[in-house]
Amino acid sequence: MSNIFHIEDEKDFQQQLANAGEKLVVVDFFAMWCGPCQSVNPKLEIIAEKYSEKIVILKIDTDKCRPLKLKYGIRYVPTFIFFWNGERLDGIVDEANSRKVENYIEKYLATTHN
Repeated sequence: MSNIFHIEDEKDFQQQLANAGEKLVVVDFFAMWCGPCQSVNPKLEIIAEKYSEKIVILKIDTDKCRPLKLKYGIRYVPTFIFFWNGERLDGIVDEANSRKVENYIEKYLATTHN
């Protein structure tokens, strides 16, 4: 079972946050036309598999979910933000850098899963 979910709207987003429970949620704001967004996808799939028991990745297409893009002030894609227990955590990765995303995941897992 995959731990990567494509979000359709705000209701879907809130439901997936609730379903994540104690897992760290990585939200990937992307656009289909964005080359860097597409290039980071294979790396995200590897990260999702590596941390499959501890994280959930929610993918939000900013062209289809403009209200969420505006709500979280997303100006660039890809942008990654992080949630735990429904609360947004500090930290943002606003570039196609899977290593930075994984560094944040490791940092948050170390502090939230002790």
